[in-house]
Amino acid sequence: MIRRLLKALAVLDILVAIVLNLYIRNYPLIKSGCSWNPEASVKLAAFGDPQIPGLPPFIKGWYVKHLDVLGNDKYLKSIASAIRKHLKPDYVAVMGDLLSSQWIDDYEFSDRYRRYSKIFPKDEPGEIFNVSGNHDIGYHGDFTQNRIERFQVCYGELNFVAYQSPEYRIVVINSMSLDGPPDDDEWRKETVDFLDSIKDYQGSSILLNHIPQFKPNGICMDDAKFEFYDFEGHQALRSQNHMTSKSTNLILTAVFGGSDKEGLILAGHDHEGCECSYDLNKHSQIWELNPKNTGRVKEVTVRSMMGDYGGNTGLVSGLRSANGEIKWEYSLCRFHVQHIWWVTQVTTYLTLAVPFLYIF
Repeated sequence: MIRRLLKALAVLDILVAIVLNLYIRNYPLIKSGCSWNPEASVKLAAFGDPQIPGLPPFIKGWYVKHLDVLGNDKYLKSIASAIRKHLKPDYVAVMGDLLSSQWIDDYEFSDRYRRYSKIFPKDEPGEIFNVSGNHDIGYHGDFTQNRIERFQVCYGELNFVAYQSPEYRIVVINSMSLDGPPDDDEWRKETVDFLDSIKDYQGSSILLNHIPQFKPNGICMDDAKFEFYDFEGHQALRSQNHMTSKSTNLILTAVFGGSDKEGLILAGHDHEGCECSYDLNKHSQIWELNPKNTGRVKEVTVRSMMGDYGGNTGLVSGLRSANGEIKWEYSLCRFHVQHIWWVTQVTTYLTLAVPFLYIF
């Protein structure tokens, strides 16, 4: 009797494992919001704040944590791979905070890059653009030459035009460099000079940056907040939720001011996600939040892909209108919190025990 019950449970476990594995590998084909506009000629998948944590050593008390971290890598990889395999984006943007801490040594940084490269391998569909985040290089008050250089070696430049044609372009900037320190700071100057070099573009732009633009409190989950270190009377930026209004105007003018076409900003940082839009006040020449969210430049803070937030992917569809202009549509493809993924793994490994029921 017990043997028959165990065999029945084993068969049930196998069926559940098969169904769950098929689901997590193919969920973009099933879930709402997980598809491009059928008329899309440009396809960009955005992953918000993966924050790859460190692997603890195998010592007493750390086994569970080690398993949790390895499982988290597999969870993130299953999401990224399913999206890239089934939806085949032209571009993949990882919206900063690729790692969970800037306060790590070079060996740990290299090891996390190794693991990151397995989560987002270059041989899957979609050219990858890595955005620098505060947990990758620090807020501006945390910048060091070493942190900047090791990021560039592994993940690429901080400020660059990722793609440009007469119709549209994709711009990536280091938004952490603009607020807080003195105006003559070398990293701020590098970003300001880059922004100055890309003005007057006539097409439509997508801006990829980590810190969201300035907006009044209550619009998004994160209100405006700035904290500073104080080193013997000299302040340096310690943390921020938004860009300052001055930096926001600098960025939007450089990226979108040379054109009257629609634009899109993708940001990370605020893990909950948010959407708003901006218009240029032609009298004051200041970019202002559009209260009806119908502004010319739309900003989307991409909800995090971490397990606690549901394993999200932002999908951007670029649509060519009759006059040849590109218009942008955004949808959020949600997977599930990490528990669904863990249940899949447990049922899968339990199936390995099934043959022993027939042996014994």
